Amino acid sequence: ELLKTYISNITEEEFRTVLIKLIAGLEKGMEDIRETIATMTMELKNSCDEFKNAINKMQIKMEVSNAQTEEEERRISDLEDTIIEKEEAEKKRDKLIQKHKRRVRELSDTIKWKNIRIIGIPEKEERGKGTEGVLEHIIPENFHNLGKK
Repeated sequence: ELLKTYISNITEEEFRTVLIKLIAGLEKGMEDIRETIATMTMELKNSCDEFKNAINKMQIKMEVSNAQTEEEERRISDLEDTIIEKEEAEKKRDKLIQKHKRRVRELSDTIKWKNIRIIGIPEKEERGKGTEGVLEHIIPENFHNLGKK
C-alpha cells in the first residue's frame, strides 16, 4: 500500500527515472547471472574434461595391465609346455637307461657264461664227480703252474 501511495504521488518524469533505474538494476542482475552461469559452465566443462582424462588414464593402465597379464599367462603356458617336454624326455631317458641296463646285464651274463666255458667247467655228465673232481680237472687245464705242485 505504501508503494501505491508513493507511485501515485510522483510525477511522470520521476516515474520514468525510477523505472529506468529498475530496468538498469534488472539488466545488471541479468548480466551477473549470465556471468555466473558462464563461470559455472566453464567449471563444469573443466571438471568433465578432468574426468575424461582420468578415465582415459585408467583405460590405458587397464590395457597395460591386461597386456602384462596376457604376457605372463603366455610365459606360464610356455613354461608348462617346457616342463611337459622335459618330463617326457626324462621318461624316454629312463626307459633307455633301463633298456641299456638290461642289455648290459644280458651281455654280462653272456660273458660270464663264456668265461665259465673258457676256464673249462665241465658239462653236466662230468659234474657227477663232485666239486673236487671239477677242480682237479679245471686247475691243471687253466693254471699250469698250480697243477704241477
